[in-house]
Amino acid sequence: MQIQVGKGPWASEVSGIVKIGQTMTMVLAIKDVENKFDMMVRNCIAHDGKRAPIELVDSQGCIVRPKLMSRFTKVKNFGSSASVLAFAHFQAFKFPDSMDVHFQCTIQICRPHCPEQCAAANPGIGHQITPNHDLYSAGSAHGSVVRPREERDVSQKSQLEPIVEEMTEIGLNKVIRVVSTGDLAFAEPPSQEQSTSDFESYESDDVICMSTPGFAASLIVLLSVLVVSCLVAAFLCLRQKSPRDIITTISGTIIKKK
Repeated sequence: MQIQVGKGPWASEVSGIVKIGQTMTMVLAIKDVENKFDMMVRNCIAHDGKRAPIELVDSQGCIVRPKLMSRFTKVKNFGSSASVLAFAHFQAFKFPDSMDVHFQCTIQICRPHCPEQCAAANPGIGHQITPNHDLYSAGSAHGSVVRPREERDVSQKSQLEPIVEEMTEIGLNKVIRVVSTGDLAFAEPPSQEQSTSDFESYESDDVICMSTPGFAASLIVLLSVLVVSCLVAAFLCLRQKSPRDIITTISGTIIKKK
């Protein structure tokens, strides 16, 4: 399974982020050297890994959302890369609050041929036998049943539907990242004017500006508090000592000076 950028199936595979609304191609293929198998795409859904998925292709291979995705086109003998290939175009879309888009599809591999894609939507293909009241003619009210019509319907149905000997199903998935215009605007770096204004607002919020007289007054107050604190600390230290210790200290100082 591949998701290609542009109109495929010869476009390049997605390798990065794509913009919403961009033309994309979903490609599913099988490679069979003997060319004995066929394939049909069924049950395709898309989701973001969080919300409920949306259905893109139903179990009959019919496109559920034709505004999002085109019908699948089948190509057989697609060179050496694939024996059978089916592709459909769609517009890139995304889910709210998520850039990841997960695609999950089931391919039905048949031998020798698969039913036509969305065969139930085509007249005469994939339809069941009509109800019993349609199999009776106007004379059925009198008890006469028209058996040839029923046999003819069954024979036509068997001729139109391909004979499938073997079938198997394989699940495939792919993830792409899609961004919208709002996401791109959010990711762009700010301009020089915007960055300058943001820097100015940042400065005005975190930096405190003071006038010169105010700064001088604050400095004087802080110094006064520091001096008073030192005096109080010295007074408390002297008060803790006894008078004898003070006299001894003073006497020792006088003797040393002599």
